[in-house]
Amino acid sequence: MDIETLMILCSDNAVQDNLSLFFGKRNNGRFGDDENEPYPTQFLSMLKVVCSLEDPFIMDIDNDLAVWNYPYDKVTVSKHDNCEIPHKKTTVGNTTYYNFKLYSNAYPQQNLDLWRFVNKTKRDINDKNIITPEYRILEKWITQQTPDFLWKKFKVDSGWKGNSLINPFINSTIVHKIYKHSFNKENITLKL
Repeated sequence: MDIETLMILCSDNAVQDNLSLFFGKRNNGRFGDDENEPYPTQFLSMLKVVCSLEDPFIMDIDNDLAVWNYPYDKVTVSKHDNCEIPHKKTTVGNTTYYNFKLYSNAYPQQNLDLWRFVNKTKRDINDKNIITPEYRILEKWITQQTPDFLWKKFKVDSGWKGNSLINPFINSTIVHKIYKHSFNKENITLKL
């Protein structure tokens, strides 16, 4: 058995059991699922939370039936007045384009360049001679690939303890020692 397999078997011992974040809904193609969620403003709020933390977060990059999770450790978001990607443009109101660039050091081939827009249209409602502005918000993805959900687990800082929660015949404390030793550049002998 190699260290990667051992680490997978001890992965539940490496994260805090009662501390995690999950944003979005899993789109399984069921009736009523909204393939556009998370909307740009929601997605931006989600990114603000997960990017305020030190370690990478995980994102499902496809809102279809399959789940394709990858870690992301850098995000840039920019606002634009237009987008050169062909799409159906709105002709009324104000449209703001958002470009989300997500980077993965572990899987650079999964870096993402996503575009969405938010259109805000105002109309005045006249009710008993009182004019009240009302806004209609339209948010859509422009790029074909769209995320589904984001999640984050938090590591155990004190080392892995006890037997593996997945396979109780494997001691996670020993696996953690082997893992830490793999970073040793001098190849000092590991004594267990």
